[in-house]
Amino acid sequence: YIIERKLRQLNAKFEVPTVRKPPPLPIATTVVSQYSAENLSSRNGPATIQKKIAQLEGILIPRYVFYQIP
Repeated sequence: YIIERKLRQLNAKFEVPTVRKPPPLPIATTVVSQYSAENLSSRNGPATIQKKIAQLEGILIPRYVFYQIP
């Protein structure tokens, strides 16, 4: 059992990535563009690409950022 305050302190100390602190838009655009380019048949939607980026790159990108990218 861990108190929420202690958990926040540990997350800040170890710089645990969260969706609430997204990467800058140019970096997110680059990463999303790379994975969208691999998706030639357009069979993967934003959720699938988002999960792929999180698993392979370790970058958590919120859904609203996908809609900001042209």
